Amino acid sequence: MKIAVAGASGRLGRRFLLYCIKNNLPATALVRSKAPLGGLCSKIPCTLADYSDERQLKEALEGFTHLINITGSTNTSLSAQELYGANVRTTEALLAAAPKTLERFVHISSIAVYGKKLSGVADEKSPRNADDNYSKTKLEAEEKVIASSKKFKTIILQPGIIYGPTFTDGFYAVLKAIKNKKMKIIGSGKNHFPLVHCDDVAQGIAKACKENVKSGSCFLLVQEPQMTQEELVKTAAAAMGEPEPTEHILPIVAKAGAGATAFFSNLIGEAPSLVPSMVDQLSCERRFSSKKAQEQLGWKSTISFKTGVCEVVKEFLEKK
Repeated sequence: MKIAVAGASGRLGRRFLLYCIKNNLPATALVRSKAPLGGLCSKIPCTLADYSDERQLKEALEGFTHLINITGSTNTSLSAQELYGANVRTTEALLAAAPKTLERFVHISSIAVYGKKLSGVADEKSPRNADDNYSKTKLEAEEKVIASSKKFKTIILQPGIIYGPTFTDGFYAVLKAIKNKKMKIIGSGKNHFPLVHCDDVAQGIAKACKENVKSGSCFLLVQEPQMTQEELVKTAAAAMGEPEPTEHILPIVAKAGAGATAFFSNLIGEAPSLVPSMVDQLSCERRFSSKKAQEQLGWKSTISFKTGVCEVVKEFLEKK
C-alpha cells in the first residue's frame, strides 16, 4: 500500500498525517507548498504538485495505490464559483490524474449534502438535499467520484461537524461568548448537534484504505450518542470554569446578528468569528446514524465528547 494524501496541508490533512506517522502507514503528502506542513515535512515524504497542471499531477501520483482526497474549502462566505473550483474541479483533476496502479480513491465529503433540515435519523440512503453553495459543490464532487467507481474502487466518507485541536471555526465564537458571559442558547437548545472528533475522522480514513467494501460505498462518520446544542454549551462552560448560559434567543434573531457581524468584519478586512451558516449549524435539528460505518468499516468514535471539548477549550485559553 502506497498512500498519497491530497489536501495534506489542511487541518484534517495534517491530522491524518499525524495518524499515519503514529500508526506507521506509508503516506506521502501531496501539496502545492511544503510551508504549511511545518515540522511534518521532516517526518513524512512530500510531493509537490499543482492540481491545475494535469501533466505534473499525473507524474506526482505515479505509482500510488491509494489516493485520499481531503482537498476543498469549507468557507461558506466564498462565491459559488470559488467553492466550485475548490470542491469540484480539484476532485475532477485528481480523478483524471489517477495512475494505473490506483486501487482505491477515498473521498472526504460532508453531512452538508443532506441539507440543514432533516426528518428523523438520516443514514446513507436518505435523500440528498443540498441547500446552499457549499453543500451543492460537495454533492457534485460526490457524483464525480461515484461516476469513477468502475475505473477503480471509490469510497466516500461523510464526516459530521469536525472538532478538535486547530478546528476553530464556529467553536471559538461560542467559547468567546461563554467567556464574555454573552452566550445565548439558540432556540430551545434541544436540537442535536452532529459532531465528530478529527482523530476519529483520521481513523475512518485509515479504515477506508483497508477494509474490503463495495466500490462506490458511502459512510457517515458521526459521534454517537449525539449531543444537543444545550449539552454542548453547558459542557464547554464547565470546562472553562464559567457559569452555564441559561438565556435563549430566537434563531432568526441570532442569524441576523451573525449576518451583521460578518458584514462589519468584512468591511474592516477581518475574518468574521460567526456567520449565519454557523447559526444554522448550531440551531438545526440533525441526527445521523453511523451504523453502516460501524458494521462495514469497523469504525466507531473513540474520543469522548467531554475529552474533545476539553481539548478545544484548552487550546482556546492558551491562545488567549
